[in-house]
Amino acid sequence: MRTVGFELEMSDIKTSDAAEIVYGDLSLWSDRYGAYSKPHLEYDRWHLQSDGSIRNNNKTRCMVSYLDESGQKKLANPSRLSPDRFKWQGAELISPVFYIEYPEEIKAKFEEFIYSMIKKGAVFERHLYNSLHVHVDISDVDLKDVMFWMKDIAQVQDTLDSLGNDWKKRNKISPSELMKFMDAADHEDVERFTDLLKRTSTGESKFWDHDDIRKIVDVAHRFRDDRPNTIEFRCFSPVPIWSDIELSIKLCVWLVEQWKDRVPYIKYYQEFEERVREIKKQNDFYYTMMSISRLGQ
Repeated sequence: MRTVGFELEMSDIKTSDAAEIVYGDLSLWSDRYGAYSKPHLEYDRWHLQSDGSIRNNNKTRCMVSYLDESGQKKLANPSRLSPDRFKWQGAELISPVFYIEYPEEIKAKFEEFIYSMIKKGAVFERHLYNSLHVHVDISDVDLKDVMFWMKDIAQVQDTLDSLGNDWKKRNKISPSELMKFMDAADHEDVERFTDLLKRTSTGESKFWDHDDIRKIVDVAHRFRDDRPNTIEFRCFSPVPIWSDIELSIKLCVWLVEQWKDRVPYIKYYQEFEERVREIKKQNDFYYTMMSISRLGQ
């Protein structure tokens, strides 16, 4: 069994209100700051973080802007000690590490949080760039084997991308990048492969976590000393229903097992497509029901 975790983004709710729901005591809340700086978190409990990619229905952006008392849009100060963090909206709910085979406690707490967050105004919308990200532990897979997964990821990335939100910055592996990644894999050159992970499709070097280098399926955490040894699937719609999240997690775990066992794509693509269709079906049902609900208001 593999441990997993997930991040679910939401809009409109005040970030501090969401944090209070998760922590109870805001003194326990250690939020990200600046453009990319994220505090060290222990994943044995739930966490709440702000995220600068999240938009809100009032045209503000988490960490970037907020509405003042008169309704005027203001630029936010995202520094560590700025009081502006109590004015911005949008949040990312981060689960503890758990086994998807034993989700009962996680499911119960998740549903409790979501109920409270919706009461505080949270919405989960693709057009506001909300998404669901899934992490799967791959600490048992050798780095030299993970390098060959880039070919597998390239074969599924377009289909996975069809599950996501309206964000246009989900980076895919280009044919020219794939050639470089696979050459590094063939030569067992972990150092070169790691350097390629930090470069854009045009070859420009960036720092870890920069939006321009994070792939739709991201193996970078496995090659970093400061992150858990996971693969991250950054591609799902932000449906706040446990059954949808469970389906997405199970798809990710299943893909990891195919790649670990070096199963050729031609042997698993049909089941892959079936799993994706089921997720799309549930996503579409949720957003259809939400649209009907809004029409009735």
